[in-house]
Amino acid sequence: MRYCFDEFIFDVDSFELRRVDGGRIKLQPKSLEFLLLLLRHPGRLITKELLAQEVWNKQFVSDNVVSSQMRKLREALRDRIKPHRILETVPGRGLRFISEVQSEGELLQELLPARLEDFAQSNEGSLL
Repeated sequence: MRYCFDEFIFDVDSFELRRVDGGRIKLQPKSLEFLLLLLRHPGRLITKELLAQEVWNKQFVSDNVVSSQMRKLREALRDRIKPHRILETVPGRGLRFISEVQSEGELLQELLPARLEDFAQSNEGSLL
């Protein structure tokens, strides 16, 4: 499974974040887990409590830890300048992934009809 957003692709199977040009972005596993949680719930407010439950296995997580993870992600995603285009902070509440996200399956559904139409037009008059 892959999630595509902005100029990035997150590959769940290999647990890697890459730019669309193929360049790998090095992030620590917790940062990748943090990002994956946000990607799986685009547009949804992710509270500090949910982060602690899902990423840190219900351990206490200080605001400093969450802020540090946000900084690392924003830096890796080139999303440091306001207004943010990918990650939104909701003060005192949590975070929201605000960029458009498409899974690999959604991309195929969008591309397939256009490819089939191109194929049909290029093969008009020929027998399959």
